[in-house]
Amino acid sequence: MALPLLITSIIPDLLSFPPLLRVLALLFGIFLIIFSILDFNVLLHPSDQGGPRSLLKWTNDANADIARWRRILMMLSGVAAFSGAVCVVLVARGKYSNYVWGIINCVTYGVFAMAYGYAGAAQLNIVFFLPMQFVGIYMWRQNLDQQLVARSRSLGFLAWCFVLVVTLLIAVAFYYEIPQFAKALTGTYYFAALPTPWRLDAATNALNISAQILMLYRFWEQWLFWISVDVLQIVMYTGGVGVPLDINVLLMFILFLCNAFYGCYSWYQRARSKEVETTDTVRGDPENLAATAERGLVIGKFWPPHKGHTFLLDYASQRCKTLYIIVCERHDRVERPSGLQRRDWLAARYPTAEVLLKEDEYDQEDSRLWADLCRKWLGFVPDVVFTSEAYGDPFCTYLGSRHILVDLERKAVPISATRVREDPFATWEYQTSLARSVNALRVVIVGAESTGKTTLAQRLAKHYNTCWVPEVGRDVTEAKLASGSYKWTSQDFVDIATKQAAREDELAGQCNGLLICDTDAFATGIWYERYMNYERSETVEAISASAPASLYFIPDMAAMPFVQDGTRDGEHLRKWMFERFLERLRETERPFIILVGDYEGIFRQAVDEVDRLLEARGAKLLPDDNFLPKN
Repeated sequence: MALPLLITSIIPDLLSFPPLLRVLALLFGIFLIIFSILDFNVLLHPSDQGGPRSLLKWTNDANADIARWRRILMMLSGVAAFSGAVCVVLVARGKYSNYVWGIINCVTYGVFAMAYGYAGAAQLNIVFFLPMQFVGIYMWRQNLDQQLVARSRSLGFLAWCFVLVVTLLIAVAFYYEIPQFAKALTGTYYFAALPTPWRLDAATNALNISAQILMLYRFWEQWLFWISVDVLQIVMYTGGVGVPLDINVLLMFILFLCNAFYGCYSWYQRARSKEVETTDTVRGDPENLAATAERGLVIGKFWPPHKGHTFLLDYASQRCKTLYIIVCERHDRVERPSGLQRRDWLAARYPTAEVLLKEDEYDQEDSRLWADLCRKWLGFVPDVVFTSEAYGDPFCTYLGSRHILVDLERKAVPISATRVREDPFATWEYQTSLARSVNALRVVIVGAESTGKTTLAQRLAKHYNTCWVPEVGRDVTEAKLASGSYKWTSQDFVDIATKQAAREDELAGQCNGLLICDTDAFATGIWYERYMNYERSETVEAISASAPASLYFIPDMAAMPFVQDGTRDGEHLRKWMFERFLERLRETERPFIILVGDYEGIFRQAVDEVDRLLEARGAKLLPDDNFLPKN
């Protein structure tokens, strides 16, 4: 499931940049594109042996008799430059989606380098860097925190020695191999008569490989190697070692060097915060600490809330007199359950806690900023902060609070919100009722009267060992008939839709991943039309839109004889109801299947369709007696 997560992280990762960094990253990419199009060396050398020099690289290459197809491929260098800029900035921030841009960069720059005879660069990008992107996609996926940021590590002394020795051996190998590869590719090696650039070429290739491997394993020391690469490239193109001064290349690597220093600082801070564990670090059942704090804090997105969150919150609520919970919500994406739903659920689960909902529009990695925000939101500094993430130490240092780290390695409850969002059915047992209510597949049976809807709902629930939702409207109808007053009002239908949706959400939180519904708020809207002179209720329709079903079944009434049970309108309305349901299902683009046949036939057809739905969604229902129908 790494690939879907990788793709879905692209936009959020870019939007996670604080405003200033967004501007700098954009300028970085634009500058690199400009360097790939314009030749700023014309400022130092207005002419060469072939005559006047142009500001455009295309023109200069044409004057140098470079083939047109090679010059056309030169345009790939612009794509490579921009994707490379985005990639290295994302790597500096530890963002997972860097590998998307890395793949684009390796392919485009590798093809461009081969066309222009840059043997070392072509070999490095196509043969090594490109396969490593796919390795990194898998390896980083196993080590992301809840913000989809790679957890950083540090090399030990022996590991340092090993890496340095291996890098030296790789450099020696490249010293002898690169000229051979270059001659096989282009017939010549550009640095053959230049000993120092030759050595620098081999050294930078070796450093690149070591840096890439350290990156795969998330060691912050990778940045020391990237810095070394950039410094050596700057030295090579300053004009002092036999290679002519190249302003374009020089400026490009200066920009890369600036980013490398930023990445080094960022990764070092994350590695340091992980290594510094307080004496309050807890990895299992934490019953050894006394409740001494007056005010405690837990902050997070809780998107969605799962049993790892409740483990942390239960622990925290037992160890402070007043617990404050800050729920963060992003407004630049659709979050289900919503921030308001998460806040209300947590407030109900922890009635003695103070639960705040705040918009998250800030840099996830700026611990000082988040500390300032929490002081502002709370109006005080909490005595203790409870987290299960490595960011807790620097955050608490800036906040001035004691930090208690709970189950960092996820040994007590092996789950994360990212895993729940990525594969809700594989993580069903770790989800709270709120998370289940938004992740459950809802199959709703609607249609005309006396078509076997309730019987079908009960049989499907029993077949799939799950819950089913009875019809609220039937209860209301029976109550009206019993009272002797069969008058309907608009408010009756609003109340029915509200109660139906609430009952549905409640049972969705108890089901095994599949919920069977005998009608829903959408159907209530059709009945509203029937009893309210064929008008429509915006309120009822808004309620029906809040929890869309995965699939609707509508039984065809042709093979279903009408049976009057004392609550039904009559056979004369069945055709209108059936056709109106079909019309509204199509208008609202709800997925539906018409069930045709007798009671046994529609049951078998419904089972086949539900099986297809489960397979399409990758849903494996839990075979647990806890999910037997409760109604």
